[in-house]
Amino acid sequence: MTNVPVLTGEETMFITPKIYCGQSFTRGWKKYGRLMAALCILTVILTSLMCPARAVTPTLSGVLNTPANGEFKFFPTVSGTAHDSSGRLSSVKLFIFRRVEVSHLAFRLDTWNFGTWYTAARFQGTDALSQFNGDFILKLAESFSLRYPILPVSGTDANWSYKDVPTGKNFTKGIYYIAAVVFDRAGNAALITPKAGGIYVTGTVGTPPDVTPPTGTLIAPNSGSFSTFPAITGNAADAGGLDRVVIGIVRRKVGVTTTEIDYWNGASFSTGAIIPNDTYFSPKDVVDLVNEHLSALPEVPLTGTSEAWSYSIKPPAVPPGDGTYYVAAAVFDKSQNFALLPGPPGYFHTVTIGATTGVTISGQVVQPGSPAPTGVGNMPVYLLPSFNLRSLLAGNLAGLSRTTTLASSTTLHPLGYFSFPNVLGGNSYYVLPAAPGYYCVPSFASVLVNNGKDVSLPPFMLAGQDSVPPAVTIKTPGADSTQPSLTLATGGAVDTGGSGVLKVFAILYSLNSIGDTAATGAWNWDTNTFSKVAGLNPATITIANYNNTTKSWSLNLPSPTAPPALPNGNYRLAVYAIDNAFNISAPTSHDFTIGVVTTATSVARAIGLSKPDAQAQTGVICLQFVKALDAGEAGDTAHYEVTVNGQTVRVQSASYNSQAQRVDISLPDNSLHAGDTVTVRWIGLKTVAGVTTANDQVTLTAH
Repeated sequence: MTNVPVLTGEETMFITPKIYCGQSFTRGWKKYGRLMAALCILTVILTSLMCPARAVTPTLSGVLNTPANGEFKFFPTVSGTAHDSSGRLSSVKLFIFRRVEVSHLAFRLDTWNFGTWYTAARFQGTDALSQFNGDFILKLAESFSLRYPILPVSGTDANWSYKDVPTGKNFTKGIYYIAAVVFDRAGNAALITPKAGGIYVTGTVGTPPDVTPPTGTLIAPNSGSFSTFPAITGNAADAGGLDRVVIGIVRRKVGVTTTEIDYWNGASFSTGAIIPNDTYFSPKDVVDLVNEHLSALPEVPLTGTSEAWSYSIKPPAVPPGDGTYYVAAAVFDKSQNFALLPGPPGYFHTVTIGATTGVTISGQVVQPGSPAPTGVGNMPVYLLPSFNLRSLLAGNLAGLSRTTTLASSTTLHPLGYFSFPNVLGGNSYYVLPAAPGYYCVPSFASVLVNNGKDVSLPPFMLAGQDSVPPAVTIKTPGADSTQPSLTLATGGAVDTGGSGVLKVFAILYSLNSIGDTAATGAWNWDTNTFSKVAGLNPATITIANYNNTTKSWSLNLPSPTAPPALPNGNYRLAVYAIDNAFNISAPTSHDFTIGVVTTATSVARAIGLSKPDAQAQTGVICLQFVKALDAGEAGDTAHYEVTVNGQTVRVQSASYNSQAQRVDISLPDNSLHAGDTVTVRWIGLKTVAGVTTANDQVTLTAH
């Protein structure tokens, strides 16, 4: 079996993969260069991962005894030892990590505590695994907001174990890492050393890995010259199941003295490199460019074992139309094996768009006047290549307001006239007059150039000033709500700046858990599937129905009447509004659950802390929560349990400051001293919305 290099800080150590669990082994495709190395997915379950730890107190140490690296049908008990030569052992913080593949270049780590998985961190890039090291674990151990088991220990030497491990639906096939940190009463910390070295990796028993790449053909386009950019089509097959095809389009845009090398991100071309015209840009340079921006390339989801696929979002041609493009595709199966199309010896097709004489789009920006409207001098007018409004939003969602980022051409005239010559047919465009703080009626014009005739647009009338972004709200679904099904989302949108709301658009994400920072996917409104898309994609944006009279919007969600139905799970609906001055609102989002509706007391939601503190002088423990709590519940001592140095201490009183979202827990006099280890557990707290939170705890050192 081949050795797999794993980066571990400043050195590289070779270790041997020994176990698997329904995952693919990492396989280098060296002959394809850096692009192929980046495309390979790390799916080997490694037996160890060395963790260089930062300098800590030398008197602290420990050993992680069980489990050993290997395959497990049931998650084993975790046990070990702890040592402190000063005799002041305090606690062991245990980390059980579950690895969740987010994309072919990213994975997420979830932490286990009290029967629930919580999102801890996300790693991105080809060297993602090297970022998961001892320093990272020690920083997690110092976090008060993260959830993990805390095991009390005392004295000089102690044995510890943890049996409340993942079971049932919480223990699925995959990769698990185990690590532990020991603390003394002064707050010093040290990474506990696994008996075999490194971080333990465990996995469940699985079937032999699929190491066979899919097959396929890039049918079109072949290398050649075209008047407009052709559709990209192909086919693919894999006995184990297809996953997706990644589309690579690189463009050479030749200028007077320099050449711009751009890559297609699904909505627009982004600049990858600018080189002098006399500099040779080799095929290897093309591969390196795509490798660098791999996560931004568009994808087409695939299903089944055999499928014909197509990618029909045509990139706009380079005005006045000349350009050279390199086209390739990579087909992935469910095990993340891949095949490059067209493959060797060329690895991509070269497409040339020949220069042609196009049509002219012209018009004028005017303002009210007597007896006739007059031209508006020096008003910027943009010509933006686009396919629909979704593509425009996806191309520059965050900075859409009055930007030239997507503009292929801009014009100014002292009397407001504009003219765009040599516009190629077969493409659609937006003509958009936009100056900071002003808006026109209409706000933009959509032009399809397809008959070879010049286009003369009706005048744009300058209507007023507006630099205030609109505001958007969500009514349905409610925040953190649960319902058996959901077919319609609703809300409102208003614009106080004067130009009025132009559109409301939405993105539907899937979540592992309510409140997660990172989503697991985005709903593709064209294919009715969740897509693994890096960044925004036109297919993941949908335009809601907006009623200008009632200032309300509605959106049909996937439902039984529009198959497939939105399955049970956790989701996030994010909505934006854009006004006619092209100011864009801040996003508004609601997390919600599709599933069986239960009573409020049985719906447990995680809730974190931001500033926990234990004050020895006053005997008060302060817990500042990240969400507002029900004041009556939060001020009831029955919801709290406190131990000091492992001994239970009576909670004398509890008070809640609703403005600060802080609970102050008072203990009896002389029950708390500087250096004591304090563990506070809260049970059955409710938020102001009546949602019961998950039972949880935090361990502090009194000061």
